[in-house]
Amino acid sequence: KVDEINRNAVRIAREVAAEGDALVAGNLSLTWAYDPADPATADHVRALFDRQLEDQLDAGPPDFWIGETFSYLGEALLFVERARATGLPVMVTMSFERIPFASYEGDDPAACARRLAEAGADVVGVNCLNGPEQQLGIAAAMVQAVGGTVPVAAQPVAYRTSDEQPDFTASEH
Repeated sequence: KVDEINRNAVRIAREVAAEGDALVAGNLSLTWAYDPADPATADHVRALFDRQLEDQLDAGPPDFWIGETFSYLGEALLFVERARATGLPVMVTMSFERIPFASYEGDDPAACARRLAEAGADVVGVNCLNGPEQQLGIAAAMVQAVGGTVPVAAQPVAYRTSDEQPDFTASEH
């Protein structure tokens, strides 16, 4: 049903956007298939992204792409690679579960922002898992890292998390 869901999501959004002055974002997220220890997964993830991107292009197309909730920087970079190939603007956000905040590979938020911007992302940032207090520091580090070359997005969860429990989905830290 992935193909149908992707096509219908963009088709419906495009219909609603036509009623007013709105943009339509195509959206992808982590695949749960990426494993940096297994290089073969990179091509599999590329294929998964390409399939969803194509479905959404066929149904819309969207005005830009959002890739979100990536914990592996490597997977986020694959998203940027595949989304950039469509010629549309690309926004990509990382999620950080533990303190000190870092991607699963160990890159801090500043390094993630730099690498994503260097890969061609038009907007970089942080989303989900953490509350506003935690995300403010993450976003500030990203802003400093990219030095105004690209905008930085921050999409915190709508309630507080703490330094002891920075990830609202984790049962332990």
